[in-house]
Amino acid sequence: MSKIIKNALYQGMFQVLSVLLPLITVPIVSHRIGPNGLGLFNYSNSIVNYFVLFAGLGLVSYGVREIAAVRDNLEMMKQTFWELEWFNIVFSLIATVVYIILSFFLSNSWIYHIQLLIMLGTVLDISWFFAGIEDFKLVSLVSIFVKLVSFFLIITYIQSSEDLPFYVMIVSMSSLLSQCVFWPIAIKKVGFRVIPIKKAFRHFRGALSFFTGRIASTVYTNLNKTLLGLLTSVSMVAYFSNSVLIINVIVTMLTTIDTVLLPRMTNMVSKNEENSMILLLKKSIHLELFLTIPMMFGLIAIAPKFVFWFFGVKFLMVEQLLIWMSILLVIIPLSSAVVRQYLMPKGKMKEYNYSMLYSALVSIILDIILIPLIGIFGAVIATLVAEFLVSGIRVYYLVRDTDFNFDYVELVKYLISGILMLITVRFVTNSMVPTMLTTLLQVLLGATSYVLVLILTQSKLLTYFLHILRRKLNG
Repeated sequence: MSKIIKNALYQGMFQVLSVLLPLITVPIVSHRIGPNGLGLFNYSNSIVNYFVLFAGLGLVSYGVREIAAVRDNLEMMKQTFWELEWFNIVFSLIATVVYIILSFFLSNSWIYHIQLLIMLGTVLDISWFFAGIEDFKLVSLVSIFVKLVSFFLIITYIQSSEDLPFYVMIVSMSSLLSQCVFWPIAIKKVGFRVIPIKKAFRHFRGALSFFTGRIASTVYTNLNKTLLGLLTSVSMVAYFSNSVLIINVIVTMLTTIDTVLLPRMTNMVSKNEENSMILLLKKSIHLELFLTIPMMFGLIAIAPKFVFWFFGVKFLMVEQLLIWMSILLVIIPLSSAVVRQYLMPKGKMKEYNYSMLYSALVSIILDIILIPLIGIFGAVIATLVAEFLVSGIRVYYLVRDTDFNFDYVELVKYLISGILMLITVRFVTNSMVPTMLTTLLQVLLGATSYVLVLILTQSKLLTYFLHILRRKLNG
């Protein structure tokens, strides 16, 4: 358990930085580059992501599982690493060559040429290896370093829309820079081996099972941006992307525990410790809901004033989008927890793929129908329906196949506390001017009111936390 806590702390450091830095860079970029420049980047990046998808196949998650399963056997770990890596190199290079050829036929081809750096980063990506051996310290520290470098370059050199090419280069370079640090360390652990293609491709079916889910996920998270760019304008892509970014920044922080527990859960499965696994899953999911439910209501409460000062008057439409999409702060972490802490460790890729494919199909249909009719709100509706569906299917499989159950009494307490928090924040801060200080006061007021109501309703989880705190204070 101590290793899980340490890994969670390292991942937590990285995730906190992943939250704080965008909170500084996003408004800077939004103000300086504007909706058109930012929209062009997000639109082109949505297209690049299709090639990244095929380059990586399903290795990001599949590789973690395979390495975690053999990490206690050094020779098997070395062999598995090089089988997976040669497999990755073949597919990544094919996807990269196709990308280079097609980039010359796209409008604004220069922006795709710069993002070739992302493709090269995918070819060299071995972060899955370090996640598999639970070396989250290295992954976190390297990622923190890269983010800090990118942050410094953005705030220093991005001054206007004319700096868009340099902004694209900074963002694209970050993924490649991380791998340049990982490789020398990995070589010390696994040496170097040339693996026959036949042995490398024995992983094709396993990786493909993860790839099926990834392609579905990429389609319904990228297609809306692509269609918005094609059918409306790149400005609409910027509004939608900024809304999604805020959601993802918060979700990234919330799902830290899932990233840490994937290799641990896989290892527990290999040792037939399923009862312990489900017990740990119950604790982690209820802890996430304890945090995500108030964050959903909190985002609704602060959105009007937050968007005004954070993004600027050119992005006021983001306010409406954030209020609609706030429910994703609950749905996405729940869905992620079930996948990374149950379906993937148990090898239930059939169930995982079903959830992704059904959701992707629904999302595609809704995007195609609704975006031409109601524009950006069509993309929002398609996103909400898809995420609800994928989460519902995954929770169904979890409840059906295990003795997992939700503590509905606790969930009702979280909901009541969250609603009262929303009402309190809106009522008290309604007349305040939209500034950073106002948002900070709203957050503090919201957190305080949420905790107070949970104390009054005697929430079990909060009571447990307070008990631990009292023990620590009393020595």
